[in-house]
Amino acid sequence: MKLDHVTRLGSIGTLALATSLIASAALAETAPAAPTTTANAQAVAPTFMEKISVSYVGILAGPSVAHPLSSLQPDENGAMSEESPVTLISSVSAGYKITDSIRIGPMVNFDYIPVRGQQMILRDSGIRANLGTLFKAGNFDLSGDVRGYAPTDFTEAGQARHLLGALRSTQIANYKLGESRFTLGVAAFETFYAYTDQAADARRKLRVYFAPSIAYEITPAISASLMWEQDRHYVLTRGWGNRSPADIALGFSFDVTPTVNLTPSVTIYPNDTVNADAAQLGMLIVAKLI
Repeated sequence: MKLDHVTRLGSIGTLALATSLIASAALAETAPAAPTTTANAQAVAPTFMEKISVSYVGILAGPSVAHPLSSLQPDENGAMSEESPVTLISSVSAGYKITDSIRIGPMVNFDYIPVRGQQMILRDSGIRANLGTLFKAGNFDLSGDVRGYAPTDFTEAGQARHLLGALRSTQIANYKLGESRFTLGVAAFETFYAYTDQAADARRKLRVYFAPSIAYEITPAISASLMWEQDRHYVLTRGWGNRSPADIALGFSFDVTPTVNLTPSVTIYPNDTVNADAAQLGMLIVAKLI
């Protein structure tokens, strides 16, 4: 079967994307460096390898709750299509420490389809600048990153877009409710696209993602979260529209090791067809490799 299309991410794709940004930032945090003085500069200066970090984020867009052993993803109405196989949406990124909070490096994005013969597909990749904490006051903190994408999706559908490149800005805000175990959060990003003159006018120019959430810390290594997601895009010939219907996702996050975090989740669309056929299983995998 030909699978050189752009695989449908499904609801878990956007949920895990926002969640992975938060989880990746948490895993990438390191203890602040000791103040450098003339006397100890040589002793505390980090080596090149100590300034390098490598992380992996995997998003398993899985089957429905009603058919957990299926090799296909459900859509918002519970229907399954041969064009939407179960897929592990993956990203490997490296960062070089520029300052205590800023890391810059390459990112490689790819899809691994573990079913129906297996296949690995390179997606648009590029460079990422992790800006770390942008603002912090009391129980509130704001972090973010900037990403530049090159058209490295060489599938037939990928090349048919005539994409020149894309630029994305991400913001993650969290507010811990006093001394409680609850945290309110918002994940958002904006992606701007540039095309060649050969691209159709129907190509999207701007994508905007917004996801408020609430999380409860069960233990320092285990938490539960509820998230509502809205994913919209702007198309020159049609104006604003939904990239996918709004959805609600319940996740359960736990640390397998200090550098590996798993978040199984269930995502539903709040419409008239909410049932086990339309509810989608997923898994977020975040690992700090270096």
